[in-house]
Amino acid sequence: MLQCEYSSTDVAKQPAEELDSNGDEKMLSKRFSDSEGVSASARPTTTLLAGLPRRGTTANELRDANLRKTPSNEKLVELSSSEGSFDSDMNSQLKMQIQLIPSNTPSHYIHRRSSELSQITAAFAALQDKHPSGVITVSLTGDSGSGKSVLASQFANAYNEKTIAHQPTVVISTIEAKNLVMLNNALTVLALKLFAGDSDIVRRCDGVENAERKMQLLFEAIRKRLALLPNWFLVFDDLSESVRDAIRLYWPEPGCQNWGSGYVLVTSQKSVLHDDPFVCVIDVGTKGMEEDDAVHLAMKLSNISNHFQCRGAIDVIGRLPLSVSNAALLVHLQNESDWNLCTEELQKLRESDSTHSKQLVSCIAFADAVVSKNDILRLVFTLLGCLAAAPVPTECVLQFVATWIPNRDEDVKNEIASCPALHRSSPATSLIQTVTVHEMFHTALSRRCTEWIASSSS
Repeated sequence: MLQCEYSSTDVAKQPAEELDSNGDEKMLSKRFSDSEGVSASARPTTTLLAGLPRRGTTANELRDANLRKTPSNEKLVELSSSEGSFDSDMNSQLKMQIQLIPSNTPSHYIHRRSSELSQITAAFAALQDKHPSGVITVSLTGDSGSGKSVLASQFANAYNEKTIAHQPTVVISTIEAKNLVMLNNALTVLALKLFAGDSDIVRRCDGVENAERKMQLLFEAIRKRLALLPNWFLVFDDLSESVRDAIRLYWPEPGCQNWGSGYVLVTSQKSVLHDDPFVCVIDVGTKGMEEDDAVHLAMKLSNISNHFQCRGAIDVIGRLPLSVSNAALLVHLQNESDWNLCTEELQKLRESDSTHSKQLVSCIAFADAVVSKNDILRLVFTLLGCLAAAPVPTECVLQFVATWIPNRDEDVKNEIASCPALHRSSPATSLIQTVTVHEMFHTALSRRCTEWIASSSS
């Protein structure tokens, strides 16, 4: 449910596929109407496109405006007194295309959640209608396993597809924000892309040992570059309260002007942001997917086309994407011809411990099934379950498995790549290659890893 101050519009009720050809252009007219060199007929008809610089804006005017809007605390994070010709830099920036999406999403089939994507689209459109310039923010909140990160990735990809065909400048990046280490890694990757050919600034940031100071420097470097651009979109994924407090003075704060005009999409389990004139909070975490979407996902992943049977299974496992995905993958892994055995197993697991949520039960059942059939993944799951819920370097995983199963590195890499529960980092969005699992799946692994260690020893 949208928790915004604006009134609901018909756009919010339309399927996402219809948004391109209906009334969204009017909602964006303020950011497009004064764009230099862009005629009305040339404007893209989608809410997923940011605006262009106002008519008559020169590079020097943008520079002066950004200097005037720099907050006093930014004196602490000045990086360089000379950054070359501003005008030539501006010209190069207007041709920049950077897409760093997504970071960690499942490798299995992901169903498009049209209703929720329409809500996000309508929220950005309404905020933009009120605020033609500056930073506007939509925050997705919900329980673990409710699909927030996947929704953010789907929206970012849709934004990219719509925008890249119409504008020479597109900067889209997913920034992992669970802790400062992950945040700084993501900021470093983005800065390296933004400052291609001038990595001295990034190296200077990299030489700073204090994590918070490094974060300040990276944010300031990125801000200076993005403020020159007509179009950017950032996703802060899994933003924790502690990180939010640490970055409050430096990140693209909702409503701020010194970052230029841009979009920010935040995902978090708790509402780390609250509704205000520049923020809309959308709760996607209680009821889960639309019933038809959940049924379609269950049919696709289980490879069982019986609509009635899948709908009955959804009544048992719930409609949160993580529950549906793991249960359906379990059915497929066990080569079952129907859902009966799976739903019975899940119900027994839940009855054995009333504290187990439907999401956790589905994770435990799928992990047990994988471990019983695959020695390599048993060792991988064991290691991830013993460690903290954070990305683990792939090299460490290979070394651990090699302790029991030597000379099988390529097989291990292939098993990791094919396992739908494991998320591999993309070379484009990570400084080093890592392996991780969903937070709820990690909880399941941590509860089972002691048994698997005993099994490995024997």
